[in-house]
Amino acid sequence: GTPYSMILPQDVHGTISLNLKEVTVPEALGAIRDVYGYEYRREGNRFFILGNDMQTRMFPVNYLNLSRKGTSDTRVAASGLNSSGTTGTTGTTASSTTGSGVQIQTQTQADFWKDLTTALVAIVGAEGGRKVIVNPQAGIVVVRAMPDELRLVQEYLGVTQTSMNRQVILEAKIVEVQLKDGFQSGINWAG
Repeated sequence: GTPYSMILPQDVHGTISLNLKEVTVPEALGAIRDVYGYEYRREGNRFFILGNDMQTRMFPVNYLNLSRKGTSDTRVAASGLNSSGTTGTTGTTASSTTGSGVQIQTQTQADFWKDLTTALVAIVGAEGGRKVIVNPQAGIVVVRAMPDELRLVQEYLGVTQTSMNRQVILEAKIVEVQLKDGFQSGINWAG
């Protein structure tokens, strides 16, 4: 009595039992997925039911193929007065010191695609035919794993994508120009 069609491959079989009230077909299929592990894919009004075995899925990742490197160099030079002397009524003697200073250098390097590969391999593992293939140039991640692991990968990529969309890459060039009479340009009509 619904406008939906169910497509089941031959290798998917079994009996399931659920008691659901006032749910839609997508909600019912989501419950079946969560309880029994049968994954599904929706295309319009058609639902393709997938088995509870190893599957391969492709995920698009919208991120530029770049490595970020940053360097910060801070130098602090101090000169001051050192006081020495007696505590009596004669006063204090002051001497000037120079040349003391601190230099702090910080370097950071971030490779999004390498870190993403490490995280996805940690989620799905590498045993039993599981694989993670990352193609930074195309912005695609291909994962072969069990359906519950693929859902974790999808959630992880969704959260990662959300946080990465908040970052902005800016390239700034600061140019200082001083205009003087000697730098005028144009056509000399007098000569």
